[in-house]
Amino acid sequence: MKEIKGKSSRAELMLRNGSGFTLIELMIVIAIIAILAAIAIPQYMKYVRKAAAANVQASLSSCVSAAIANWGDNGSTTYTCKLDNTSATITLTDNGTLDNITPTSFTVRGHSVTCTINTTTNTVACKP
Repeated sequence: MKEIKGKSSRAELMLRNGSGFTLIELMIVIAIIAILAAIAIPQYMKYVRKAAAANVQASLSSCVSAAIANWGDNGSTTYTCKLDNTSATITLTDNGTLDNITPTSFTVRGHSVTCTINTTTNTVACKP
């Protein structure tokens, strides 16, 4: 680097020496960032929807267990479970197996989740 008389900042030296980024280089970097964002944002939203479904499924599974325990204690076939912003009613058969859950559609942080039940195994499965 050649010496310039007087006090000059590093940026001034870079401009005088012709070093630095060109406009096209900056535009290429911005285009690469935009492409990465276009890929990452939908993947993130998919992850958030799956997390919402897993949250509802875990809560309902816990409620089904509580309903079955409640049936074992006092024979009640109806159990109301409080979820985040709503409540679900779990209905059991007379022998204590899962019969129905109402409602089956929930909204978690703006994402719709639909759940199905398996009365044979007393389980709940939820999908975004």
